[in-house]
Amino acid sequence: MACSYCKKKGHTKATCSKLKVDNIKKIQKNGLTIPKLTSIDFHYTSCLEYDYDTTACTGECDNYCRCSKIINAEVTEVNCTEIAQEIIEEIEKHNKIKLNEIDKYAVERLCISHHLWDGDNFYVSTDPGYYGEEIGGIFLEGTTKLEEDLKTVLDLPTLKQKVEFLLNIEYGYILDELEDCSYFFKTIGKSSISIGNDSYRKKVDHTLYEDYEGVFGIVLEKNHTFRLIDGFHRVLSTKEDNLRVLVATPIEE
Repeated sequence: MACSYCKKKGHTKATCSKLKVDNIKKIQKNGLTIPKLTSIDFHYTSCLEYDYDTTACTGECDNYCRCSKIINAEVTEVNCTEIAQEIIEEIEKHNKIKLNEIDKYAVERLCISHHLWDGDNFYVSTDPGYYGEEIGGIFLEGTTKLEEDLKTVLDLPTLKQKVEFLLNIEYGYILDELEDCSYFFKTIGKSSISIGNDSYRKKVDHTLYEDYEGVFGIVLEKNHTFRLIDGFHRVLSTKEDNLRVLVATPIEE
């Protein structure tokens, strides 16, 4: 039986390598499509608190009130790393492609910059049930700007452009020392990272990223040293000895 896409025998459309290549070329030409983030249920990556209101009970329920309504539902804790992972998986599924290391990092950093760690950016939906009202899901609100930024950064062609876009989103400008730098990923020893701002070091929550396993930040390589530029919380929280980082290095003229 021949493939309905390439017309060659020996495989089906589901396993056609030409279709996969053509899909990748189409994405590279037209850019990635960002799915509507408001449709993703983050119920299992968030914690919430709520109460039950039984004042409308008819009094005809048996040993459990089936008239109860959920009230005061509030998202109290959000795991932003897991939120980012769910968004990555949705983008990959939507575009039938695997994101590379910088693009996964970009999604994660934009989730931070757009305050997805704040429960106030989520709402709780409810559904009717046989035993009273039930939690339907936890969804993002007002995601248009985040979706636009995701689309922009994922479509940028170079690593340098992506990194500078993320820094501009988070800080509003690029440090002078980074203006003429190129970037690459590298795993380095935590002990080799220089942290020059002792005042900010003391203010960092050292428990925030204890279990983090991603890219720990951006360091500037100069005179055989690695100066921490971005990622104070991630670097200072971890107990890992070797950290994956983005290294900025001055471009030699």
